[in-house]
Amino acid sequence: MAFAMGKDLAAARMAVGQSQEGTAQALSITPQTLRHWESEAAVPSLRQLGQLSKVLGAPPEMLVGMKPKRKRLPLIGQRDQAKSVSWGATSDELRRLILAKMISLSASLTADQAAVLQPVLEQHYQLLIQGVTAVAYVVQTMSLAVSKVMRQAGMLFSPAQEADYMAIVRADYLRR
Repeated sequence: MAFAMGKDLAAARMAVGQSQEGTAQALSITPQTLRHWESEAAVPSLRQLGQLSKVLGAPPEMLVGMKPKRKRLPLIGQRDQAKSVSWGATSDELRRLILAKMISLSASLTADQAAVLQPVLEQHYQLLIQGVTAVAYVVQTMSLAVSKVMRQAGMLFSPAQEADYMAIVRADYLRR
């Protein structure tokens, strides 16, 4: 089952009061391309989603349809954990969390990092979107590929990039 985010993209655009034409112009794409994304006739690339997030000023979580969790007060003696999804999250919720963090990570890459990492991130993004591969498998293979490429290129993440990357890797452990 393919992951559908067209309605979420349209909702994010309308929430900030942007027209399709204005948004398309800011992204340097045609309005027809944006219509195709919103009608789910086509899927934007990971890089395009990062650009869309910046243009709209919308968090990546909004683009993938993550619903904000109500904050519950911790019971006496328990730590308050600021998690965007619970340990009992469904595959769809995990997929949305991982996609949001991938969008954020992709949008924050420097030109040198993007040249090395973008193909790996795009490949795993496509696996998540297609939905034919288990989320845990995608996360594990992505973490191996990213660490290999980063080691070979001698690159390091910034603290903010590291936080997004670790949120992706840790998502695999939410259901164990």
